[in-house]
Amino acid sequence: GYLRQGDRAAQGALVQLARLIALMPVASEKLYDATARGAEKALRIKAGALSSCASFVLGVGEEAAGEYLHVLLPSILSTLSDTDKKVRLAALEALYNISRVVRNDLALFAGQILAALCRAFVETDAEVQSGLEVVDD
Repeated sequence: GYLRQGDRAAQGALVQLARLIALMPVASEKLYDATARGAEKALRIKAGALSSCASFVLGVGEEAAGEYLHVLLPSILSTLSDTDKKVRLAALEALYNISRVVRNDLALFAGQILAALCRAFVETDAEVQSGLEVVDD
């Protein structure tokens, strides 16, 4: 990758970036007021942040991505039960894209992932159900 082996400052910056990205889906509701316009902005931030989680993993690559899963996955998994279906779909897409990069590293988080997916499988929306089937494969 772009980082030299042992570059602690760069590694620390990447960990901080991963933490900030992981906070956005959770914190977005607190950034805006409860109006419809504020809720729509929070929704877009959540979906974008979930996409950013996957992009971050793709960006750091397969070799390094496993180091950041403990920061990113809890946020993604918590949004699988969000009240908005767009956010749930974005979470599924992020989980799917991350799993394509770091399939072996996800074994450490199998219990958490399975628990979140089991809760999500009670989903009644057809579009989200279709997304669950893709992740299940």
